[in-house]
Amino acid sequence: MAPRPPLAGDLRQRVQIQRRMSVDDGMGGLIGTWSVLIASRRASLLPVQGTEVVVNGRIERQDKWRCWIYYDTLTAQISTADKLIDARRPDREFNIRFIGDMDGTISWLYLDLERGGSVG
Repeated sequence: MAPRPPLAGDLRQRVQIQRRMSVDDGMGGLIGTWSVLIASRRASLLPVQGTEVVVNGRIERQDKWRCWIYYDTLTAQISTADKLIDARRPDREFNIRFIGDMDGTISWLYLDLERGGSVG
């Protein structure tokens, strides 16, 4: 069963979307940096699952989250190469693993998110 879209009152969080860009380093090279694609959007951001995995002999925590945001011309540009940031807790960054129109109306975007490990 597909997740249900939120009600308007469920949009309690604010999120930011950032995209990796290459900028000139002033010495003929390029540096990868994150640039704001969408400064702020209301969203429903909910934890789904938390796990621990062993990476290079160390235990790392990985969390899976679910996010719903309104579909518009800006949110239509979001890709899985971007990252989502909880605007109230900027240290909480998420990899975007899946983007879909789960209710078939193109009114909402559903994002599967993962936190932990490397972002980007």
